[in-house]
Amino acid sequence: MSDAAEAFCHHWYLNDPNPGLLVLAGAPNCGKTHVVRAVFWWAQAVAFRAMEDGAGEKPPRWTRVPSIAFYRWPEVTDGFKEGDYSPMTDLLDSDLVIIDDIGAEYDPSKNAANRLCQTLSRREQKFTMVTTNIHPEHWAHLFDVRIADRLLRNSQIVDLFGVPSYAVAK
Repeated sequence: MSDAAEAFCHHWYLNDPNPGLLVLAGAPNCGKTHVVRAVFWWAQAVAFRAMEDGAGEKPPRWTRVPSIAFYRWPEVTDGFKEGDYSPMTDLLDSDLVIIDDIGAEYDPSKNAANRLCQTLSRREQKFTMVTTNIHPEHWAHLFDVRIADRLLRNSQIVDLFGVPSYAVAK
C-alpha cells in the first residue's frame, strides 16, 4: 500500500496521471484511511512547490497551485439526503480528490451511487484516491455495475484483504 501511495504521489507531483485512480480496498482497520489522510496532508503541504518546481518546464507541470479535496463518503451521502450537493464542485473539479470509505454509506435511494458514478466518470484521467471495505468481486452487486466499471478502468487496485487489523495486531 505504501509503495502504491508513494508512486501515486510522485505522479501527482509531476502532474502525470497514469493511472489516475488508486483504489485501496481492504477490511476495516488495515490502514487505508491513515494512508489517504497522510497523502492529503502531504499534497496540501507541497502543492505550491509542485507548481513552482515545474514552472520552468515547457509546458509547465502545473499552471497554478493544484487543488486538493478530501471527503468521507458516508458524510457526503448524509449531506445529499439533506439536499447539500456542495461537495460535488470539489469532487468534480479538484486536481486531487480523495474519497474515503465508499460502500459504508446508507443509500437506499441510490442517489449517492449516481453521484459517485458521475464523479468517477468525470474524474477519469484525473488524480483520484478511493478507499473501500468492499472486496472488488462484490463491487458490481453492492455498488452498481457502472461504478465497478469505473473503479476498474485506468486504475491501480491495492487489495488489502487479509491484512490484519492494526488495532488487533498491537
